[in-house]
Amino acid sequence: MISTLFASCALALLSAHEHPGPLPVPRPDVVPGFPRGVRVDGRLDLSGVRDRCCVQYVVKKDDALFAIAARELGSAGRLADLLALNPELEPSRMTVGTRIWLPARAAVTEPLYLYMATWDRPSFDDAELGQAPLKSLKPLAETDAYPHTGDVAWGIFVVDERHREGLLALAAAKDRARSVAEIQQMVKKGKLSFVLVDSHPGVVAGKAADRVVRVKETVRIVRGKDGRYAAQFERKSFDKKNRLVPHKESLGTKQQAWLLLIGLMGAGWLVLRGRRHAASVAVTPAT
Repeated sequence: MISTLFASCALALLSAHEHPGPLPVPRPDVVPGFPRGVRVDGRLDLSGVRDRCCVQYVVKKDDALFAIAARELGSAGRLADLLALNPELEPSRMTVGTRIWLPARAAVTEPLYLYMATWDRPSFDDAELGQAPLKSLKPLAETDAYPHTGDVAWGIFVVDERHREGLLALAAAKDRARSVAEIQQMVKKGKLSFVLVDSHPGVVAGKAADRVVRVKETVRIVRGKDGRYAAQFERKSFDKKNRLVPHKESLGTKQQAWLLLIGLMGAGWLVLRGRRHAASVAVTPAT
């Protein structure tokens, strides 16, 4: 041990003699296991909730209302429903970027409305509603961009006509912290639903992080049989040559099954070995 200590001291002195002054500290762009930001191509998929929910549509070049009704609602005959939901709309004055409400695709008596909420994330791990005051609340369109960073959390409110004005009034109140507390009570009482999406695919980590330069993500909002809303994610990562980067951190079902089988075999071998060892121990007779 003493010889090892002397050898270490000698190497340290030799290194100091060959490299006078402090050595430069390497600063790699990617630290294994540490999150970093990358480009994200993200999109929302609201097709799973459009039968009951109203969303907004952003007018494009050469759009006409009857064409929008036919394409988005399934029939040009739904033009009357479209106009009824947008009483202040003047078709002759529509311009590119105008936002209009689209009725629910199905004929429902009480349609629901979708709103996107954002707030500053207090820490990298905390994103629940109520961790910070609301930053913004706006009607949701399928083509809307959503936050890609770990600095902003976001989610979706699903609200009916009766409670929509109350939600908007609370979101616009000056006392944002108190308004969030009241919104939480509305959620608990079932007056509106909230889906915490909080997707930040632009932050990557793990063994493959140094290869990822772009992430393609789809956020799909769905409604379960129990009536609850949830967010489903589909992500793909790509390298500089636009090749798919597999996520080695996540194991597939087959891999998990093989690991379980190997673990059981190992445990069985240890039990068998213990039994053989116990049987081989000789019992010395008393003299």
